[in-house]
Amino acid sequence: MDADFPTKTAESFLVQSNTRAAKQIDLPTGNPVWMQTLNSFHRSEADREANYSAAIAVRRFKKNKELFEAYTENFDDMDKEGQVAFLVEHEMLTGRIPMEAEMKYPIPMRPEKEGDESEESYVSRVDKYQDQLEQCFTNRAKHIDDTRAKKSKEIEALTLKVRSKKCMDAFMEGVFAKAFNTAQTHEVILRAVRTCENHLQQHYRNIQVVEDLDDDLKEFLIETYRNLDFIHPDEIPTSPVESSD
Repeated sequence: MDADFPTKTAESFLVQSNTRAAKQIDLPTGNPVWMQTLNSFHRSEADREANYSAAIAVRRFKKNKELFEAYTENFDDMDKEGQVAFLVEHEMLTGRIPMEAEMKYPIPMRPEKEGDESEESYVSRVDKYQDQLEQCFTNRAKHIDDTRAKKSKEIEALTLKVRSKKCMDAFMEGVFAKAFNTAQTHEVILRAVRTCENHLQQHYRNIQVVEDLDDDLKEFLIETYRNLDFIHPDEIPTSPVESSD
């Protein structure tokens, strides 16, 4: 029985960019559509709907008593080493440990050549920066290793019952994250794809239509969204969208 747990931020590249972009594209069917990245309002809207969908997914999982109890028993029967590895890896996949390392050891600011600065001076500063950068990554890696070791000892010290409960809680966090990622992707596609004739009008009528798209088309839309060409934000409509009839 697999106990994977994707992070809630796994698909965040779809909505986190602050750069607005848009262009007309041709779907694999040959139909032209307009695609644009989401503004802050639509990003928030997509996240809100995705959070709700994820909460419903968790509720349904818990309502399935047989499945829920099977996973609970799976963690109860897992040996100490397995429980520890599962929980420590969960901390890594959620980004908590890496983010802590990044905050403690921020990347130094890259030097830029100043006015009439000599090449020798600039090269010297770049050399120093590169040394600092390498040390930064070394410090981060050590911090992550040390934190993993510390977390492992803390978890090992817990009782079997507490470790099992924490494993199930972590797994359910993964259920939420997986559902959120899927729903967020669908919500972004719904808002990003517009008609060529009216950029305020969504191409897909509702979220159900997007959910029912075949996987190849979804992947095409996701890849296209990632690689949109930059245009001036003023060229992108920000008014409330209109649904396609």
